[in-house]
Amino acid sequence: MTLKIAFRCIILTTFLFASGVGASEEKYILILSNATELAIRDNPDLAQMQARADAMAAIPSQVSSLPDPAISFNARNLPTNTFNTAQEDMTLIGPGISQLIPFPGKLALRSEAANYEAKAALQNVTEARVWLLSNVMQFWWQVIYMDHAIKIVIKNQTYLRQYMQIVRTKYEVGKGLQQDILLAQLELSNLLDQELILENTRQNAVAQLNIMGCPS
Repeated sequence: MTLKIAFRCIILTTFLFASGVGASEEKYILILSNATELAIRDNPDLAQMQARADAMAAIPSQVSSLPDPAISFNARNLPTNTFNTAQEDMTLIGPGISQLIPFPGKLALRSEAANYEAKAALQNVTEARVWLLSNVMQFWWQVIYMDHAIKIVIKNQTYLRQYMQIVRTKYEVGKGLQQDILLAQLELSNLLDQELILENTRQNAVAQLNIMGCPS
C-alpha cells in the first residue's frame, strides 16, 4: 500500500496523534473533534472578537432609549445668611426633573447605525470562526500525515539496515560488492534526513495548533 493510499484510508476513520512519534507511551492524545472544540473555546483572538460583538449587540437598545431624566433641587431667593425660608416672601424651594428630548428620528437613526455595526461585528466573528476551524483541520491532518510518513520512513530504515547487514555479510565472504554497502549507507543517510525534515514539519504544525488554542 502506497503512502497516498494509506493517507486516504485514515480519513475514513477517527485517528489520534500523540505528542511524540515512536514513544512507548502516548503523553497526550488529541482527536479532531476535540481540537476544533478547544480552538473555538480557547482561542484568544476569537474570544476577544466574540466579546466585542456581544457588547455591540447591546448598544442598539441603549442608543434608541431616551436619556435618563435629571433630578434637581432648586432654591430661589433663599437668604444665605440665615437660610430661613420665611424671611423672604419670594423664597421658592422645591425639587425638579428634566428630560432631554432628541430631535425626532435621531434615536431611530442611532439605533439603525448601531444595528449595522453589531451585525458587522457578528459577521466578523463568523468569518474568524470559519477561518480558525479550517486552519485547525488543516494542521491537524498535517500532523496525522506526518505521523504516518515518519512511521513509514522509520520502517524503511529498519528494512535498509537489514539489507545492509546482508550485503555486508556477503562482502565479507567474498560474494558481494563494496559498492552495494556504500549505496545502502547513502540511502540510509537520505532516510535519516527525511525523518528529520518530517519531524520538523510535524513540530511546526503542532506549534500552529498550540497558537490557535489546541494544546498538543
